Amino acid sequence: MIDGGQNGRVVSFDNPNSPNAFSIIDGFTIRNGQWDASGAGINIYYGNLDLVNLIIENNESTADDGGGFSIEYGHTNIYNCLIRNNNANRGGGLVK
Repeated sequence: MIDGGQNGRVVSFDNPNSPNAFSIIDGFTIRNGQWDASGAGINIYYGNLDLVNLIIENNESTADDGGGFSIEYGHTNIYNCLIRNNNANRGGGLVK
């Protein structure tokens, strides 16, 4: 489990200089992120990410969108994931 303790984003992929970067997150619970912008649980800014066997829960973007996760200028495949109890102004679970 990766618990953000409501102290910011839990996971961030920031790859503007490597837009073809590829990563996989597999087999975690990502929870309790709290952020005043997009992507409190997971934020993807450029790059490619596979999300596999995850629980993404109880994350909140207080002033923006994508409480569970946000994708900007990237690509994500989602396999066998549970996205629940995330909050935001728009796209509580996910926004692209």
